[in-house]
Amino acid sequence: MTMTENDSQPYASLEALQQASDALIASLPDDDAPVSDSDRAAISKRIALFIDQATVTGAMLDASDDRKASQALIDFWVAKSYAIPGETRTKQRASAKANTLLRPFDPTTVTSAIQDGDALLALLGEKDRDLARRILLAMVRIGDTDETYASVSVKRKDFVSLGPSPRVNDILKALINSGVVIVSGHEPEELIGLRSGSLIRQWPQLNKLIDERISYRNMALNWEQTGRRSGTLPDWSTTRKLKSFGNLNETERTFIGASEVYNAKKYVWGSAGLVVLVVVLVASIFLFWNWKKMPFYADKNGPGIVKRVNWGPTRTAADIRWLADNPKWLFDNNKTIDIRIGSIEDINLRGLSSATVPRFSDLSIKNVIFDRANLPGVTFSKTNIADVQFREATLNFATFTESTVLTRTSFNQADLTKATFDGVRFCAGVDFSDAIVTDASFDVIFFNNNVAPNMKDTAWWLAKNWNEDQRKLLAEKYPGAEIENSLQFKKELTGIQANLDLVENSLKDVRLNQVERETLLSLQALWMNQKAWAFAKYGVVRPNEDPKLDGEKMARESIRIVDELIDKPDRDPQTLQSYRYQKAMVNDTLAYIIIQREGSPSQRLNEAIDRLESARDVMDDRQDREVYFKLAIALNIASKDEPKAAAYLKKSVQEKGYVPSHEVYLLAEFITQPFREIIANSKTAKATPSKNAAVDDPGVQQKNSNPCEAGQSSQNSK
Repeated sequence: MTMTENDSQPYASLEALQQASDALIASLPDDDAPVSDSDRAAISKRIALFIDQATVTGAMLDASDDRKASQALIDFWVAKSYAIPGETRTKQRASAKANTLLRPFDPTTVTSAIQDGDALLALLGEKDRDLARRILLAMVRIGDTDETYASVSVKRKDFVSLGPSPRVNDILKALINSGVVIVSGHEPEELIGLRSGSLIRQWPQLNKLIDERISYRNMALNWEQTGRRSGTLPDWSTTRKLKSFGNLNETERTFIGASEVYNAKKYVWGSAGLVVLVVVLVASIFLFWNWKKMPFYADKNGPGIVKRVNWGPTRTAADIRWLADNPKWLFDNNKTIDIRIGSIEDINLRGLSSATVPRFSDLSIKNVIFDRANLPGVTFSKTNIADVQFREATLNFATFTESTVLTRTSFNQADLTKATFDGVRFCAGVDFSDAIVTDASFDVIFFNNNVAPNMKDTAWWLAKNWNEDQRKLLAEKYPGAEIENSLQFKKELTGIQANLDLVENSLKDVRLNQVERETLLSLQALWMNQKAWAFAKYGVVRPNEDPKLDGEKMARESIRIVDELIDKPDRDPQTLQSYRYQKAMVNDTLAYIIIQREGSPSQRLNEAIDRLESARDVMDDRQDREVYFKLAIALNIASKDEPKAAAYLKKSVQEKGYVPSHEVYLLAEFITQPFREIIANSKTAKATPSKNAAVDDPGVQQKNSNPCEAGQSSQNSK
């Protein structure tokens, strides 16, 4: 589905959408403060504009997680628009569109952008083409130590370092006019980003640029990792090329500085040495003088704190907190919180919050409190962590990798959504009780002495990459029979029910017009499906007399509501497609519940298959991979020799790259050995040898002198 000139302008990215939502929240009056009818109308208009822009952004978002986050924001603001306190009750958003569902991803937005981008680059001269490429790369974030990358939105002012301001503005304008990049927000905070994140994967020219950019970053990493030897430094030409990129990290800036000094010395030794030396000295004096004029130069403590925290040997809570509380100073000075070598011991960092993502590596961390810390994306690598508390901490997207060892460490009630524990050794006393581990990765991990961490009241099956032996061990000790009484399950249901109540209370107002009522009905169906999905993924699928506590009943009621919206005559095609897509999502939920309940050939299982096939036909090529997985299992139950089942499973996990999590546990009894082999051999589900599944590898123990025993000895010596 393509966008027309009359459509609202989409946001440049999920990041831009979230920032716009934050700005809108900041502009609203206090929740309990009534506003005049005129102010209320103005607020409703701003919310309606945000919703319209947010929904059309869906055409550019192909990642499932980005789409879910975007839809959640839309749902929040639609509900919020009916809860604005006022002096009198007036109708709101009378002109609003009934459709508040995120638009389906439109592949033509990518193909047309690629064609227009190629045409633009072909028209530009060599210098302008090189500048355009640097501008495009500035909208790609590349991993500091690996070859991962993702699209990001950038403020207009952050492009000025890439070239002469008039030329940068002209090239940006050309890229925007071509549709390759889009703008969201307003000056001076407007954001510019790639039209779709898919461009970084599907546009050959941009893909080639990214590979080239990564090769330059690898040069700097190689220099760093080989002891900063001068023999690995590049010549002037290569140094200038790297320096021309705008998104340099600290290692690259240091690498460039060392290269410039090295090349300057080489020139000094030559016949033109004196001239070059004068140029370098003049440039250095100029840069130093301008640096001195900057306001933050007066802060004499910052550099010393960075050195003490990052390199030790003495680290204090006060110093670490100062860095966490001064992200702007760190950014302006090209500094990071990168704590390496030595130890951190006996300090209290409770409630630590940092906008700059900290990194801890090659460390020993003992008796440290991180309770209620807010550290999304924090990294711990090659680190021995013992007697450390992360209770109630926010650690989503955190990384614990590269032979990190955990001993007597508590993640009780922590949010570890999408965290990574790959390669970690779990020693005695590791506690994940009541934690959120949704989509966290536990790949190639080790349970010391075959003892799993404490997963009491934690839905461990929502995490990914457990191998078969680990999954069996966890299932025996923490089967999840009482998961519906767990803290996190109750919190998730409570949050969903609060939104559902808000919508249902709004529907009781007899003064709603038709557009308002349809919008709220669609939201009611959405939240019902959210609740049904919570029951499904936690495995709480037993029938219940209370329809609010029965996932199947909730899903069926959601479908009934959406069917009424679909069946309305004279429905415009775009809205009709959105409602069909909404029904496809609920069909997937309902089928999953039926499969868990049924487990044998039956008429109800046939219904599940029909619903999954219907959902598959509506969803786009990326989002249907979960449907194919469930469809494969259902077909396998219905007919053990069904060849289509194996083909669908391969399509899901191998061709489309789906990594199953809860399905592998909740549907374990229906996954036959051939199916297990297909999953294990998939490119994304990284299987580990059975000897390393849940017990220690003797070879690893001997090589590392069993770090778990080392941690125990440390404890005994206290």
